[in-house]
Amino acid sequence: MPETLSTGQEIQREILDMVRNRQEELVDVIRFWADAVQAITSSVRTPSLPHSDKPPRSEEIWADAVQAITSSVPMPSMLYSDTLPTPEEFVASTYDFAEQLLTSQRKFAENVLEAARPLLGAREGPAAKKDEAK
Repeated sequence: MPETLSTGQEIQREILDMVRNRQEELVDVIRFWADAVQAITSSVRTPSLPHSDKPPRSEEIWADAVQAITSSVPMPSMLYSDTLPTPEEFVASTYDFAEQLLTSQRKFAENVLEAARPLLGAREGPAAKKDEAK
């Protein structure tokens, strides 16, 4: 039994390592992409606007470009859009929910095992674990 448990834990560890590695690779790709876009947009020379001493920032350039492109496209009405969470709030609440769901599922699985214990022929308590190890 302990050998099966350690094998299962090793498989879980390998899966988690694989997921972490893929996540790190994706973050590196996004960082590379963002740096490339930043380099391109920062090297684009924009003329100063007559009403300003300073040239517009890249965010303003992008905002103006998006506004110019989308001004002729009718935007759908988004009811309650002012009540939507920020991306950070959305991620936090999603993971909070997932944590609560996982906790609930664990409790459910433990309760199922406890309810089925008489059918499984297992005894309760530390003595059962000592007997199983023999």
